[in-house]
Amino acid sequence: MKLLLASLLALPALSLAQPAPPTPPGPPPPGARPHVCKQEGTVLFEIDQNKSVVTKLFVDGAFDKKTFDDKGKLTSESSGCMEDAPLRRATKEINAAPWHVRTDMIHCMAISNDVAVYKVNGKTVYTERLCGDPLDDASAAALRDVSDTLAKLTDDPLTHSPGKPVK
Repeated sequence: MKLLLASLLALPALSLAQPAPPTPPGPPPPGARPHVCKQEGTVLFEIDQNKSVVTKLFVDGAFDKKTFDDKGKLTSESSGCMEDAPLRRATKEINAAPWHVRTDMIHCMAISNDVAVYKVNGKTVYTERLCGDPLDDASAAALRDVSDTLAKLTDDPLTHSPGKPVK
């Protein structure tokens, strides 16, 4: 009888008890987080081709390529976020390059309007001209590698990282 009475008294208390809510999932591991970057702040590397095509790589991995017509009007833009591993590689190459321009004894005297200006951290490190002086080998290799990487990212939207730039 006591057992029956005790179970009748405990029944309302059990009906009021709520099951514990499931614990929320923790943050994803660092490698699984989408890379989010902003197209602002320090520009790590910039390529300005006659003010008609300007490509920028920001220190956080944001990249942006803008194409302009002959009147300076924006005609196309491509942007995104470089993934961490290529960004680390590019940053290392850019910062390790000495950016020395060699002066050749013999100069070509042809004149062309095609000029590409390369900047690192906002400072012009090289101006490429039809008959301009060449870069040292290490800097030329870094410039070629980073330029090729940016060209692949900005010309082929399928190679963009899953992160999105935030303006």
